[in-house]
Amino acid sequence: VDFTAWNTESVLARLHFVVRVPQGTELVQLTHADAERIEARLAHRYGGAFPEGYKADFPPRTAVADLQYIQGLERGEGVSD
Repeated sequence: VDFTAWNTESVLARLHFVVRVPQGTELVQLTHADAERIEARLAHRYGGAFPEGYKADFPPRTAVADLQYIQGLERGEGVSD
């Protein structure tokens, strides 16, 4: 899974996910309910990831970069200089 974050002057950010599956995999069409369920899971997982003070001081783009860094640490990728 790869993702990109887009930010504007708005308080909202847009995330674009690319999910790669093995060639030949049969894909089912997502319903509106499926999309809502996925969005709810993402909000649940990351909705409280950062305190209000962090959100006041940093833009969404920084939060995405910090989440990527934290997830790398969880995977054992270590700390870079």
